[in-house]
Amino acid sequence: MTDIPDPFEGLVEFDIVDEHVDADFALRLRQRVQRGLDAAAGLRTARFDLRGVARAAGTTSNIDNPANPGLTERISTMAQVITPYICVHDATAAIEWYQEFFGANVSNVIPWDGRVGHAEVDISGARFYLSDQAPDLGVVAPERDGSQTSVSIVLQVAVVDEFVARAERGGAVVQRPIEEAHGSRSAWIVDPFGHRWNVGTPVYDEQAMASRRGPSEPYYMTLTSPDVERAAAFYGAVLGWEFSGPQGGGRHVENTEMPIGLRPTTNDFGTTEPGEIAMWFTARDFDDALERVRVAGGTVVESNNWDSGREAVCEDDQGVAFKLSEPAPGYDR
Repeated sequence: MTDIPDPFEGLVEFDIVDEHVDADFALRLRQRVQRGLDAAAGLRTARFDLRGVARAAGTTSNIDNPANPGLTERISTMAQVITPYICVHDATAAIEWYQEFFGANVSNVIPWDGRVGHAEVDISGARFYLSDQAPDLGVVAPERDGSQTSVSIVLQVAVVDEFVARAERGGAVVQRPIEEAHGSRSAWIVDPFGHRWNVGTPVYDEQAMASRRGPSEPYYMTLTSPDVERAAAFYGAVLGWEFSGPQGGGRHVENTEMPIGLRPTTNDFGTTEPGEIAMWFTARDFDDALERVRVAGGTVVESNNWDSGREAVCEDDQGVAFKLSEPAPGYDR
């Protein structure tokens, strides 16, 4: 068989690969291309080297691991992420239920033939996919009582007692009550769509837990101005603020202990009114903080992952907006 040229080597050779390309995405893309090439060549199995694209992306830590030499062999023949893909009798109702009682964020909902063909569900960083059943394609949902499901999904949550109580209020059935074993307090529940979940919270040292739940401090503040450069000149003269160069239409104050920024009314992150002040507060244990927002009656409106860290846009139990942030390394002050 004639050797098939490797298109990724060409990308590397001609410096087409962006230094900021996501390494995981690049690996998955390479796998898909390789599978296509193998199928065309009539091959039943494939083995391929992933190091080239990882180096092109500037990341080889997951490829070459001297501490675990077997990892290199395994990573070249298997996926690095397992994502559950469940189906249900009524995906629209399931999406609403997981949002309300599991605190899920749902995205990329794709309709198909009058049904939900695909949806992506995220519960504090744990992701699974969801669709309506399609018996004609062999995709069949379990019985709603969970009596005919052979797969269980394990989910780590911040406060298992509150999580299970909330799920019960939504109609979930507790098959095994919460008990402590193997370093976790966990329970087995079946949701109203027939899927079985093992939800649990790791048992932590109380002092360590207290340190992670210490009082949150202000992390960042922005002040919106219709003319950022004019505002920088004004506040520089009045308050003695010194600014870094423009970035994304805004300016960052460099000489204050509390990080402050000026932002325009419209930027990449949305639209705000002139004079509007936005505050971010640190969350030492991000997932735990989001669960406590829900337990206290608040709402996690949106969660994002930026280069600067994880962010959650929240509302308290009176509808007042605030933001939580878990700074990435190098961004904490």
